[in-house]
Amino acid sequence: MFYAINQKEYLANFLKDAGIQLSNNSTEQSVKPFVCNMKI
Repeated sequence: MFYAINQKEYLANFLKDAGIQLSNNSTEQSVKPFVCNMKI
């Protein structure tokens, strides 16, 4: 409950702008091939 209250400003921005994506899955999927091919 406190997390949602502390994030109220960011959640409100999400609700105001339909173009903001709630998930970052598309970004993670685009970076994944580079990360998986890195040698440690």
